[in-house]
Order: sequence, then structure tokens, then C-alpha cells
Amino acid sequence: MGPNTSSADTPNSVITKSRRTRTRTWVLIGCAALFAIVFAIAASLSFNPLPSDAELTSHFGAHRKEIEQLVKQFREVPWPPQVSPQWDDLPEVRALKERAGIRRVVESNAVWLEDPYSAGTAKKLEEVARSDGQRYFALKRQFGSIEVKLADPHYGPRFAIVRLSPATVWKELYYFPQAPRVSDGRVWWPTRPDGLTAGSPVLDQLDSYPKSWGKGECVFRRVEDQWFIRMCWGAV
Repeated sequence: MGPNTSSADTPNSVITKSRRTRTRTWVLIGCAALFAIVFAIAASLSFNPLPSDAELTSHFGAHRKEIEQLVKQFREVPWPPQVSPQWDDLPEVRALKERAGIRRVVESNAVWLEDPYSAGTAKKLEEVARSDGQRYFALKRQFGSIEVKLADPHYGPRFAIVRLSPATVWKELYYFPQAPRVSDGRVWWPTRPDGLTAGSPVLDQLDSYPKSWGKGECVFRRVEDQWFIRMCWGAV
């Protein structure tokens, strides 16, 4: 055959095709790896490692009697505590917490006296705090909001990535001694002495991260008038 009529590939052309094939293969592998990394990052930004709202409300429904008994007992403990060991360590309390699946019951910051949205009430409470610390803490124990922390470690605190930032997140039950105002997507705290009232976001669900969630912020979901789920974003 003449030089221009051969149908076979030359050795050089075979080598060139082989190199091109390997190059295309590596490009495809690289693209797939990049896609996987981007997908993993996107998933980590939206993945909430905490149990669902439905799981928490189901636990509350199954153990409501014990949980409400713990809250009632906690609010009735005199201040300063007169028992030894502390209420938390009493055998009957530890047994009740174990049955309820609860790790701790602690008071939160807000104090809900009668007429909590009055600046006059806030000024009276401020005066008590200045003049009689023991009485103030007794009022806080009796009329304060209460955090109910579950024993299951899946409720946190847990490590998570929130908007590219390392964080600790947790969910808990939250009790208000009286039904708070809920409007405009917020739960409103007792009015301050300056007459201003702060609020925290109330959402329809806490299974995913809220779009406007900020570091150090807690968000709520209402279960009943006085019972809420609270989810918080803390620092690592």
C-alpha cells in the first residue's frame, strides 16, 4: 500500500489517543471529586444534627407527668436551698429525672411577675435586685423561665458547622410560668425598666437551621401556651 492509503493507526497516533483518554478520565474524576466536595460543604451548612421537633414533642408527651412534676418541685425549692444534698441530688429527684429522661432543670433569666409587660413591674423587680439579693433570687426561682435539658446526648450540646463557622448547638424544652405574648414571629420577654421589650424568634419548625439565625442566639417553637422548644447556637 502507498503511504496515503493505510487504514492502520501509527504508533504515535495510538499513544496520543491513549494520553487523551487518560486526560479525559482524570478530568472527569477531578470534576466528580470537586462536585462531591461542594455537595458535602453545602450539606454540612444545612444539616442539623439534633433530633427532630417531632421526637422531642413525642418525648414530652410520653413523660409529661414526670417533667411537670420536676418543674413544680424545682420552683418550690426555697432560696437559699435549705436541704443537703442539693435538690438536684436528692435520691427521689434523681429517680424522677431518670424516669423522665431529663438531665437538668435550671432557671433561665426572665422573671415573670404579675403584669410582666409593665415598666412599673420591671422597676419594682430592679429595686428588689438592688436591695435584697436573696429575695430577688427567690423570686427568680419561683417565677423564672425554666430550661429542661434532656438526658439523651443527641440533644446536645453537639458540634456542628453553621454558616461555615464551628459551633455548638442544642435543643431543650422551655417552660414559661405564664403564657408569653407571641406576635410578629417573636416571643416577647417581660418589659425592662426603660419600657422596652425584647423578643426572640418563634418559628414553625426547628428541624433545619433558621436563615437569619445568629451566633449566640436562641430560637423557639411553640408547643403549647407555656411550653416551647428552644434551639441555641453557642460558641465552640
